[in-house]
Amino acid sequence: MRQIIEFLNTKDLHFKVLNRLNPKDYGSRKQVLIYEGIDLNSNFWLIFVYSSKSRFIQKNSSEIMELSDRIIKQMGHNYKIKALFISSPLCSKAHSHLNISQWRVFNDFV
Repeated sequence: MRQIIEFLNTKDLHFKVLNRLNPKDYGSRKQVLIYEGIDLNSNFWLIFVYSSKSRFIQKNSSEIMELSDRIIKQMGHNYKIKALFISSPLCSKAHSHLNISQWRVFNDFV
């Protein structure tokens, strides 16, 4: 969690509240970290942290989007900003797929 907060601070993203969600509660086997938070401007964020050695492809982006839809449905709250932090290489089709769906993608997560 500390690594996430330090990375967010380097991007000038500061949060009042940042809670970790368990992916298994939403029917996912993915090795992804999920956080929900409220920034200083009172915007609600849904943050996914994905790290792997292989390339992040369009199939992965579809799975992340489906997981976010399940979280939104179970929580009963639509998040204003959805963000994805990736430490692996990103496929251009996956990047455009996420941008069309108005996701913020940060590909420089360490």
